Amino acid sequence: MSTESRTHIPIQLLLSESPGITPDNQQSELGIFALLRLLTQQRRLIFCCTLGAVCAAALYCMVSTPHYQATATLEIESAGPVVPLTSLDVLEQSERRKIEHYRTIIAKLHLATLADMVLSNKTIGDYVHLTDTSRSDHPVQKSDTIGFGLAKSYALQHTPETNFKHPTPEIAKYLGLIKILPIHETNLVNIMATASNPLVAQLVANTHAKTFIEQLKGEEVNRLNANLDLLTAQTMALTERITQTEEALGEFTKKNKLTILKKEGSSGLSHQQIQSLAVKLADATAQRIKSETAYQRATKYSLRESSFLDNEIIFRLRSDLSQAEAEYASMGSQVTDAYPGMRELRAKISSLREGIKSERNHNLQTLRTRLDADLANETSLKEKIEEEKSKIHQSSRKVLEYEMLQEESQSLKKLHATLQNEIKSTETAKAIISPHVSIVDYAQTPTTPISPKTNIIIALASFLGFGGGIMLTYLLHLVRNGITTIAEAKTEFNLPILGYLPRFQKKHAPARSSTSSQLPVLPTALLPGTSTNSAGLPSLIAPHSHLAEALRTIRANVLLSSMDYPPRIILISSALQGEGKTTVLSNLAVTLGQANHRTLVIDGDLRIGGLSALLQPFYQHSETGLAELLINQLPASQAIYQTDIPNLDIIPAGTKPYNPAELLGSSLMKTILMEQRDNYDFILIDSPPILPVADALLLSRLVDGVLFIVRCDYTSRSLVHHAKEQLQRVKARILGLILNEIPFPHNGYSADQYGANYIMHSGYDASDVA
Repeated sequence: MSTESRTHIPIQLLLSESPGITPDNQQSELGIFALLRLLTQQRRLIFCCTLGAVCAAALYCMVSTPHYQATATLEIESAGPVVPLTSLDVLEQSERRKIEHYRTIIAKLHLATLADMVLSNKTIGDYVHLTDTSRSDHPVQKSDTIGFGLAKSYALQHTPETNFKHPTPEIAKYLGLIKILPIHETNLVNIMATASNPLVAQLVANTHAKTFIEQLKGEEVNRLNANLDLLTAQTMALTERITQTEEALGEFTKKNKLTILKKEGSSGLSHQQIQSLAVKLADATAQRIKSETAYQRATKYSLRESSFLDNEIIFRLRSDLSQAEAEYASMGSQVTDAYPGMRELRAKISSLREGIKSERNHNLQTLRTRLDADLANETSLKEKIEEEKSKIHQSSRKVLEYEMLQEESQSLKKLHATLQNEIKSTETAKAIISPHVSIVDYAQTPTTPISPKTNIIIALASFLGFGGGIMLTYLLHLVRNGITTIAEAKTEFNLPILGYLPRFQKKHAPARSSTSSQLPVLPTALLPGTSTNSAGLPSLIAPHSHLAEALRTIRANVLLSSMDYPPRIILISSALQGEGKTTVLSNLAVTLGQANHRTLVIDGDLRIGGLSALLQPFYQHSETGLAELLINQLPASQAIYQTDIPNLDIIPAGTKPYNPAELLGSSLMKTILMEQRDNYDFILIDSPPILPVADALLLSRLVDGVLFIVRCDYTSRSLVHHAKEQLQRVKARILGLILNEIPFPHNGYSADQYGANYIMHSGYDASDVA
């Protein structure tokens, strides 16, 4: 097969015949395996994050103050009316009423008034005062003096009114120590107190329960005392009226001679009517007194949350109100007040409160109406009696008056006896009063702290540290966005890796060759001042170094990239400037020359001429270069210079033209390459980077293949992908990647280090390798 026909062999065929190159239809590794490989590479970072989190958690558990929890249990019984005075107090005990009573008791356990009463205990008050974190001891800055002065002046002029004995911060601190937890499907409630001292925790739980029961007893006593005061006032008024009636009856008997008045009495019918009216009047008076008593009691206690004015409708409204308030509190922790559902709940709560208030006002108005009706009835009966009195004869009227006074006295005495019985019943209820709440289990002294929970905290810290390490690894991977390992390059770009050049620092290492023991950094390998061999030629690198072996590996992979048609005209380029393509090309050319391959290097970077400057010390140059060949159409022999390096010639860039892209893409450039193919074994072309200018893309269509240089931790993956797509768009043949400045492992026996150690102890020299 001719040389020209070999150049135009389809790229797909060459790739399929090339060993170590992945076919197009072969899929890259799955993302999960790439992630696992990344995590394995960064296992030290993940381990350090996990260890740091565990150490921080352990330190927190060591320095944090342990807290103990004591629990006292209350039983809430169903409540009923203590002293039913009217029919409104006789209420049927429904399940809804029980639930409301249960919720009311639980709500009262959270009130600040109860906390203020518990803080009266000196031990509890001192504990809360000493552990009060709301106070600050840091000094006041001068810039805040004016503001604090104004606030203090305002506080002195506007002292807030409070009914508490203790400061509000201490009350809030105490409430933070208490947790009320109802036991599901029972009437039991747990009062849990948390403190750093187990004895204080026990004292707080028991004292809170006892104080609450005492508070409920006090409320019941106050309510019964109010009833007693009302009943006593009514009794005193009746006693005074009975005394007045008895005195009037005695004076009337002495004045009118009761025996004569009875003989001169009127008809029995009138007496019966008056007697009947007197009985009705007494009943009406008794009913009016009861109505007046009920109305006065309702007026005094109508604003209580639970009063005898409440009927079934109010109980239902209060239940709906409690449910709406619970829904409002639950929704308020999730959404803002602007949420439509929150506005609907606020409107519903306001409506229910107004309904309760309206229903209570209606009941109060009903009592008032009943009182007015009783007063009207009493007045009407009095008027009727007066009318009957006017019809009776003077003597009969006096007898009747006597009998009326007597009946009124008896009625008042009967009513007085009834009130006395009510007073006795109330006093008995006061003596045996029960708040319907009892302590069924007192708190015991806790022996084991509830916090910090060391096992849970350390386990959670381990999990968070491990997860944080994974996230940090992934974030660093995203932020870095560069290639750091050969496996990453294989997975990311789906291109064969023809070789890699490790990242070295300048250091000395023992070498078996006497020609050079220096391990130079790659970019300075061919610059003046490097070590020379016995023939006076520059020595590329130490023959037993990792760098030399890496270049020999690249040379072998290039030669074997296609067994039948190895590439001879090779373009070496990169995505961006500074990735080491010129240095790699010059060192690769030297290795080809050391292997007795006649090699021509062409500086195709007409814009900078980096290769010409790098190899300038090694050949006698003139002004004629590649630019002059393309512009003046000169023979190629006029710009080919022999270097001091065996088997290596160079065509420098020459003077900088104004149209480098047009010159490199011309047919004359192709002709020059075809002519020199027969004169050299390999032609290596240095080109500008792919992305900034189009020079490399134009040259890629004239060569057998492209070596793509990627500098690790330098070029982002997206730019490499973009450069690869540019080459594939012009149907260039990419031979593979050469990774530059791969981090060299310093510990263990990885595959790379095994090769390095093998070379260091093999004993052969550079000529053997070449």
